[in-house]
Amino acid sequence: MTVAPFARPFRLIQRQGPDLDGAEFPNGRVVLMDDPDWGLCSGARSLDLLLRHGYPGARIEWADEAGRG
Repeated sequence: MTVAPFARPFRLIQRQGPDLDGAEFPNGRVVLMDDPDWGLCSGARSLDLLLRHGYPGARIEWADEAGRG
């Protein structure tokens, strides 16, 4: 029996503005909580597209790589 992979959580670190939480799904699509207080989210077909068109200059920290190096 094969177990399907889960979404991979990440944090988007902006040059200016708050850090934002998101997740990348096994199919490559991503969702980002732009405004958690109001429940507003952005989504894209890939993390590259999200960064390129919505958050240029931002960087990603993956939850499963936190604290390395």
